[in-house]
Amino acid sequence: MMRADNLFWVELIEDTRKKRSLILKFALPIILVLPFTLDQVSATVRRSGLPLIILFLGVLGSSVGISGLKERGLLERLSALPLSHSLMVGDYLAANAAMDLLQIAVPSLILIVAFDLGPGAIAVSVVGLVLCVAFANGLGVLMATAAGSSGEVHLYSGLCVLGIAGLSGLFFSHGSATMDAIASGLPFGALKDGLAASSLGVGAVHLVVAGGVTVLVLAAAIAMSSRLFGGNR
Repeated sequence: MMRADNLFWVELIEDTRKKRSLILKFALPIILVLPFTLDQVSATVRRSGLPLIILFLGVLGSSVGISGLKERGLLERLSALPLSHSLMVGDYLAANAAMDLLQIAVPSLILIVAFDLGPGAIAVSVVGLVLCVAFANGLGVLMATAAGSSGEVHLYSGLCVLGIAGLSGLFFSHGSATMDAIASGLPFGALKDGLAASSLGVGAVHLVVAGGVTVLVLAAAIAMSSRLFGGNR
């Protein structure tokens, strides 16, 4: 039974209560990823497809979702409960990350088969995928925290997606060591490396750095969560 103070179940029920919307949630990532299985598409573009889809779905889904809860007054009502804001936002992030992982599971499997990845590359890709989902959702909450209206949420999230995608080298290959280092420190760049059949030894170094960056983003999202509730607790 869902507790009224548990944003994990509130968000999951919100995501699954409409069958048509639920079907679209799972069908859209599959449709989007299919063009990246074609041999006619350049290798760089093929490897960037999945990270870009996760970035877009995670940031937009997380930011717009929690902004909607705020505008409907649900977060204000929950703020009256004797629960920390950080715990409630943590529940929200967990629910969104769980749903995103379910959405992206089949598209990821399709690309793993299409790219004929070895065990080491699969391991790098799977860990990178989980970090991408966590990073994108944390970033989405930060965008909702910074925005003052639903229009600003969409604007900030869109700009954020473009910026992170560029830094991660998803639109083009970087030509400098500095930009390559930044891309390697972001989980989307690490996932792209995994899809490029990067060895486990090389990929593991990128994943460790990307994991640290992801933890920082999640910590920032939770630390600033009180702004979403209009309080300081």
